[in-house]
Amino acid sequence: YYSNLSYTFDRKYTLNASWRIDESNVFGRDKSAQNRPVYSVGAMWALGREEFMNNVSWVNRLNVRLTYGITGNAPVVGTGSSYDILQSESNFNYVTGAGYIIVSPGNAKLTWEGTRVYNFGLDFAVLNNRLSGSIETYVRKTTDLIGDLRITPFTGYDRVTGNYGDMENKGIEIGLNSVNVRSGHFSWTSSFTFSHNKNKLIKLEENAPTTGASLVSTTRMVGYPLHTQFAYNYGGLNAVGDPQIILADKSVSAALNIATPDDILYMGTRQPVWSGGFQNTFTYKSLTLSASIVYNGGHKIRSNRNPTFNEQILGNNSLQLGFFDRWKTADDAGKTEIPRYIADPGVAAGRSLSYYLSSNRFILNGAYAKLRDITLGYSLPRNMVSKLNAESVSFRFQLNNLLLWKANDHGMDPEFTGTTRNAQGTFSLGAHISF
Repeated sequence: YYSNLSYTFDRKYTLNASWRIDESNVFGRDKSAQNRPVYSVGAMWALGREEFMNNVSWVNRLNVRLTYGITGNAPVVGTGSSYDILQSESNFNYVTGAGYIIVSPGNAKLTWEGTRVYNFGLDFAVLNNRLSGSIETYVRKTTDLIGDLRITPFTGYDRVTGNYGDMENKGIEIGLNSVNVRSGHFSWTSSFTFSHNKNKLIKLEENAPTTGASLVSTTRMVGYPLHTQFAYNYGGLNAVGDPQIILADKSVSAALNIATPDDILYMGTRQPVWSGGFQNTFTYKSLTLSASIVYNGGHKIRSNRNPTFNEQILGNNSLQLGFFDRWKTADDAGKTEIPRYIADPGVAAGRSLSYYLSSNRFILNGAYAKLRDITLGYSLPRNMVSKLNAESVSFRFQLNNLLLWKANDHGMDPEFTGTTRNAQGTFSLGAHISF
């Protein structure tokens, strides 16, 4: 069910409201649990139309907006429900050779994720509409976040899709558009976007980590942003080439399981805190040239030189690129930070390689600015198109993902981490014909 109401008085004052009901049968058998009312209310003041603005000739448009609303989300289909989600499977051990397995255990307490949104906006156009844009500020308070929820293994599962906590987002978004040159057959326009968002987990339905190792492996903690990163404070190698960590009292140790949460460093979040783009478009008759730059920052990434990313350098091994520079003899003390290699798993179990792999040594500044694309387009003149009995014919040549700048000093593209493999320096050709 959906409804919308809007009213404008004197072309200056506008009120609007919307209301709807969403339903999802993943939330149990009770009809009241399946329903989620969603609504919003807002107001806009066309400040630029007021009489006292008549003498401000350089302002063409000025609107002020204020809105409040509630939204709701359900789990991605197939990932969670109040009931067990089954999947068919073939296996020769089954009586009939086929059967079902539980891919997502049911959670009778699963409920809608809800978000309250407070938004203030300003729209403007000045200098004979040569410069226009908008500014948005918002606060989003989300309750009953849906995701992995750790549960007691005595249930037969160690986690289930459930409501794991509450979160708050605060941010600002800016968009600007300008007409820099407009003369004869030539024009130059620009657009700029900027967004800044900080989120914080307010409530979490799981116990806080009690050991250093458990804190390093967690990605969510009350009082911190989501997708947070914690790491050991790397202390180099000891006399036999094993990794050490620096503890809170400034002592250095290679002992197993010695770290407490107080010994762990908070490194930041994996999500960009600020991001945006800048685009320029040049047009001359039938030719168009555009170039866009994107940027992200305020976040941390993990170096892809970490062995956990399975970089193959010898056959099908998973050794890191610096494997040949590892500690080998006592003479290597102070010359390398890469631990010794131990082939015997029994001996290797006596040390913690995580002190090296999960340390601040591999956490890098994720900020970057990239030339996302350069596009050259050409449209055939109208008289030529008509001879082809077509409506329009255009051609395009595009270059993509040319890295300009990165904050880390490892020579690493922040968009080329983990399992993310964005193609770099590609080009494409295209044609578009309409009849």
